[in-house]
Amino acid sequence: MNLSLLPLHQHDSALDGMLEHGLESIGLSHEWTEFFLHFIADTVSLFLILFVVMFAVSLLQTYIPFEKLKSRMAGLGSVWGYLLAMALGVVSPFCSCTVIPVVMGLCSMGVPVAVALCYLTSAALLNGGAVAALFAALGPRFGAVYVAVSVLMAVGVSLLMRPFAGADVVVSYEVGGHHHHGHHHDGDCGDCCQHEPKSRLGYCLENVGHVLSQTWVYMILSVALSAAVLSFVPMDTLERLIGGQNWFSLLLAGVLGAPIHGDAFAILPLLQLLEPISFPVTLTFALAVMGVSIPEVMLLGRVFKAKTVAAYAGWITAFSILAGALAILMI
Repeated sequence: MNLSLLPLHQHDSALDGMLEHGLESIGLSHEWTEFFLHFIADTVSLFLILFVVMFAVSLLQTYIPFEKLKSRMAGLGSVWGYLLAMALGVVSPFCSCTVIPVVMGLCSMGVPVAVALCYLTSAALLNGGAVAALFAALGPRFGAVYVAVSVLMAVGVSLLMRPFAGADVVVSYEVGGHHHHGHHHDGDCGDCCQHEPKSRLGYCLENVGHVLSQTWVYMILSVALSAAVLSFVPMDTLERLIGGQNWFSLLLAGVLGAPIHGDAFAILPLLQLLEPISFPVTLTFALAVMGVSIPEVMLLGRVFKAKTVAAYAGWITAFSILAGALAILMI
């Protein structure tokens, strides 16, 4: 199935015509009819994309020796350590409970903090599920630019974090109600990363269900917001607000996107709404939302000292805005 043939906001099938006629027959205005048509069709498309992409990525992850890659990273030099950190982030299980414990585990295994943060950035921006969803929903042009910028961000932010990432910045932390310290490795997620061949199908379905349980509320809210903007806000108004070389919109996208807790699936409707209007704003918003969030900052505060967490969040936000600014200059 070519998921790029499932763009949101296109509703011209016979079923759409029947729904439109039915909604208007009960007295709904044209704007509210458009809202419900967008909301229904976009919700179905988004959940279909999530199921197909996450099932495929989850199946691939069952063949990857995640624990061996972590152990291997501890014995590598700085350059190869960064490369393996990025690769580990790409194949990292799509499970939020693993990311912070894995970062702590890497530090306790002797991996430099900056390299561990490179893994964290890669897991947030370059996770296989997120990348596949962006390619499927927004096309190869946006997907390729996003991946290229994310790779540069993962390396650049990690290098800039080196002055803030000495061994003394690691503090004690708690995961799952258990107390740990910086030099004792207990950063695994139980059995969620161990999969026997006979359980692959069950794991894939369970992982899809887990992702849905974590993101469905944000997905619905994102679809509703996107549908409301499309139905009630004139397109020329949107183009005037964020179109062209609008530097203020770029800054706003980075500053507002950074605190939001969301992943690629949760913000896909908004990205598909923004991308035809402003590629740079869409890129900045996607990077800021997926790169850092308030919940992530709070969790990192249980692993690293405040100055390290603040510097990391600041660099992620700055790089997101810079990426959009370069896109304005190049497009």
